[in-house]
Amino acid sequence: MEKDRSARLIAIVALVLAVTGVSIGFAVLSTNLTIQAPEASVKANNDLFTVYFSAIPINYQTGQVSPELKPSADVNFEGNKINVDDSSTTLSGIGGTFTKPGQSITYAIGVSNKSKLDGYLTSITFSDVESGKKVKCEPVTDTNPIGVDEMNTICDNIKVSVKVNDTEYNTDQASLQNIKITKESTIPFTVIIKYDDAAVPATGDFKATFGNIVLGFKTQDNSGD
Repeated sequence: MEKDRSARLIAIVALVLAVTGVSIGFAVLSTNLTIQAPEASVKANNDLFTVYFSAIPINYQTGQVSPELKPSADVNFEGNKINVDDSSTTLSGIGGTFTKPGQSITYAIGVSNKSKLDGYLTSITFSDVESGKKVKCEPVTDTNPIGVDEMNTICDNIKVSVKVNDTEYNTDQASLQNIKITKESTIPFTVIIKYDDAAVPATGDFKATFGNIVLGFKTQDNSGD
């Protein structure tokens, strides 16, 4: 009997020990919250870079610009003064009436940088007046007619150009360099229309019309500087 009791005690103790040795495992769960790459966009404000035409090539002013005529006694510009208004980004009314080869008309204007940023003249575009043509000529009267062939020959000798600082351009310039217009300053600019010396005198009346001339300005030079 005592022996059986001892056996039971041993069995119970063994059972208790066995239960004590049992462990319960739990899985560790996890999750992440992600803030995807933050970003900030910086957009240039074109209002901070303002370039306008000026009535004089020294300081920005409004007013009228009268042309210089060569020779002055024989060229009639018919009152074609340019009106430069406040914040002028376009000019119209440039022109004159020529009577013989060798005459020219020059408008001395200015280009003013009124902003707080330095700028550069990076391109000049002589737009077509119509598809494939930089200049278009048309008879203007029936009383003093001109032949089409004669008109077209002379038309090729009516030319327009622009001069910036001391350099004259009469063809497209897509990648100008080192023409700086410092902030709050003005550079000289002229538009020249010329009846070329090599042309023959016209025997009738006609009008030559050119396409727009577009000056492109940026805050970075094409040289990358």
